[in-house]
Amino acid sequence: MTSSGPEQTRGQGPAIPRGRLTEADVACAAQLACLLEVSAPKPGNVSPGRHFAVSPDA
Repeated sequence: MTSSGPEQTRGQGPAIPRGRLTEADVACAAQLACLLEVSAPKPGNVSPGRHFAVSPDA
C-alpha cells in the first residue's frame, strides 16, 4: 500500500506536509501554539483548574 498524502504511518513520526505552507496553515499553527501555551501547567496557582488561595481573613 502506497501513501500519496501527508498521512501519518505507524513508526515514521509526525506527518510533514510537502510544499509551501499557506497562510491558513500558519494561522492554524499559531492558534494551536497559543491554546497549548495557555493550557500548560504553570508554577504557583495560575494554572487552569487551580483556584486562588483564600486568605484567612475572608
